[in-house]
Amino acid sequence: SEGVRAQILDGCVELAYPTLDAVRHRLSHPNEILSESAFGWTDNTDHILIHDPWGSKFRLYADSGARDPRGVQPGDASEGLAMTRLTLNVPEGTSLDGIVRFYQHVFCCPGLVADNSAVINMANGQELRFELHCDARPLDEPGFNEDGLALNNGIHLSIYVENLTSAFERAQQLGCIYVNHRFNRRAYTLEEAVEQCMFRVLNVVDPMSPDSGPILKLEHEVRSCTNADGSKYKSCPFDKVPE
Repeated sequence: SEGVRAQILDGCVELAYPTLDAVRHRLSHPNEILSESAFGWTDNTDHILIHDPWGSKFRLYADSGARDPRGVQPGDASEGLAMTRLTLNVPEGTSLDGIVRFYQHVFCCPGLVADNSAVINMANGQELRFELHCDARPLDEPGFNEDGLALNNGIHLSIYVENLTSAFERAQQLGCIYVNHRFNRRAYTLEEAVEQCMFRVLNVVDPMSPDSGPILKLEHEVRSCTNADGSKYKSCPFDKVPE
């Protein structure tokens, strides 16, 4: 992402590998340049916690069955099999129930509140978790470009939905449609979203009280699995369109 500083994720990315042997071997011989950064790791036998050179945290663990059978992105297969969980820290007092209701209502993703977290099942063993944390950093507030148009250089999630039209209409009813002028593709209307196979959402609101304002602001790039004619969208990672 563009910006004057590196973005440090306030949370954790969990990655599944068939085995951690090769990872441990590489970690035992790190590049010397990393010694001047925030890079570091802790081996906990069943998993490895790694901080990248800027400080973002990754949890690596072994699970040979974690690969998504529905397909992969083009190119050579990576050593890692899947990103199974993304945890984002949120300030204490954040409405976890409201977050769960948002994802259920807009994206039809089941969820629950457990262990001070909103746990969202994104599909096929992949989990999005919002965890209450006393030291959580607020997400970067979106800004504007020199022309006064909305611009967000902060983190964003990219997700695929089975029915783009329905998801757009539900998000629109809550007033959550967002256009980020950092990107050339901009969907203000349903027709533009269908034509471009995507739209964006910024505000996460409680569907039971949308007028209360956003619970948090987190940009979502919502993508369709299909083109307007029903054919598979070019960047859809699945071998075939989900039924």
